[in-house]
Amino acid sequence: MSNCKHETFGATVNVNRIEDTGNFSADIRIVCTQCLRKFCFKGFECGVSRNEALVSIDATELRAPIYPQGDNHSRDTILAGFKVVKEEGNE
Repeated sequence: MSNCKHETFGATVNVNRIEDTGNFSADIRIVCTQCLRKFCFKGFECGVSRNEALVSIDATELRAPIYPQGDNHSRDTILAGFKVVKEEGNE
């Protein structure tokens, strides 16, 4: 454990345009600029999807689909991706 109070932060956001699909995503990372510890995102499953926000396997990167305001966005668009699913009894 660190004695750092985590009072200042840095964030990186990479915006990705998925070629030939009209889709976009934002990959977000946050770090304490004092001790350089990465922050984790809570409440998301692991994987990559162009239809829902998910996190990297270590939870330090949020991968969120985005779209320009006012565009006719449809959640029915299914694009390739994956999820890491924990099976019951395999802990």
